[in-house]
Amino acid sequence: MEAIFLSYLKTLVVLAFVMFFSTFVNPFLALIASLVLYLISHSTAFMLFFSTFDKEKSISPIMTEFIKLAYYTLPNFQDLSMKEYFLSPYLSNYSNSHFLLSTVFGAILYIIGLLWASCVIFEKKEF
Repeated sequence: MEAIFLSYLKTLVVLAFVMFFSTFVNPFLALIASLVLYLISHSTAFMLFFSTFDKEKSISPIMTEFIKLAYYTLPNFQDLSMKEYFLSPYLSNYSNSHFLLSTVFGAILYIIGLLWASCVIFEKKEF
């Protein structure tokens, strides 16, 4: 039941991004931007892990800071996937309710923020 709810929440976040982008670009670019954002949001945790994994062979410090910025500003869609929760050993010390509440609260904040920004941009738009 939680997996279905989190998938629904992930869909709502993506739709909020599509609505946000569609207020100032054409629909095709809004779709492409949302798709790129979806792919980046799924991979920021892996990029952050691999950028800090081996300091000698790691990527440049500027790129590491850019990855950290993306990790902390974009929604983490891996948290909205129950398979990551059950397959990751580093999440085993979190309780199920703590994990769900933190991810649900974060997703709802993204949805509210994006819809608010969409309303502000749309009100200032002249036709």
